[in-house]
Amino acid sequence: MLIAADIIVILLAGFLYVGHARASSFNISPLQRDVIRIVAFVAMLGDHIGTAFQPDMLWLNMAGRCAFPLFAMVSGCNLAGKSVQQCALNRLWLMALLAQPGFWLAFSEAGLQWWQLNILFTFAVTMQALRFMLNMTILNGIAAFMALVVYLPLSSASYGVSGLLVLAGSRFLWLFSDRFRPTPFAIWLLFVALLNARHGDVMMFSGVLLTLTVLFCVHGLVPSSDRRLQIGRWFAPAYIVHLLGIGSLAALPDLYLQSVFR
Repeated sequence: MLIAADIIVILLAGFLYVGHARASSFNISPLQRDVIRIVAFVAMLGDHIGTAFQPDMLWLNMAGRCAFPLFAMVSGCNLAGKSVQQCALNRLWLMALLAQPGFWLAFSEAGLQWWQLNILFTFAVTMQALRFMLNMTILNGIAAFMALVVYLPLSSASYGVSGLLVLAGSRFLWLFSDRFRPTPFAIWLLFVALLNARHGDVMMFSGVLLTLTVLFCVHGLVPSSDRRLQIGRWFAPAYIVHLLGIGSLAALPDLYLQSVFR
């Protein structure tokens, strides 16, 4: 459970980061976003290996605590000043559905049930609900509410309510000007902390501090540029492929690689 000292540390960390970033405007360029997503994908891969094969390497799971917040931050930044297009959402729903068999295959030995949804559904549900709410009608409001009601009982493997708050917060964060962004950013960090609160203080602070560290380093070391990396177009398919790869290895108990991890 978060205590007052924890909250103060998180708030101070957020304000310090934003204070640094404001010196050159608190924005993330397209090139920086692609680098952040690469770091997040590597962190996620390590976390998934640690979960699927359950090696005695806690640091893999600790490193993975920053993956979802970083993906969420980039997603919110990509949507800044833009509307959510249904055609893009349809593709995301398709990717989420295609990823589900590999998700179950990869983590069934770790206790995952077939009905527990992968993280792409979190992005799809949140973006779909935001689209409904931004084009508010009575029917859209009902549809957004029903999407959340159906999703939440199935979201225990993809952060549940905390995940929705982090994603929605990363979207609304970019609606504020640089001058007023430190406060919502600090609140967003509290949501990041809540993602891993049930796993204890170590995982909670790993998520917050690693997220800040990656943002700080990328903002300071990677030049601000509109250039995009081609790899940035393939994260959703790569998510599906890496789950299938891990699941295939986990299903072969005599495989040498699995014996190394165990």
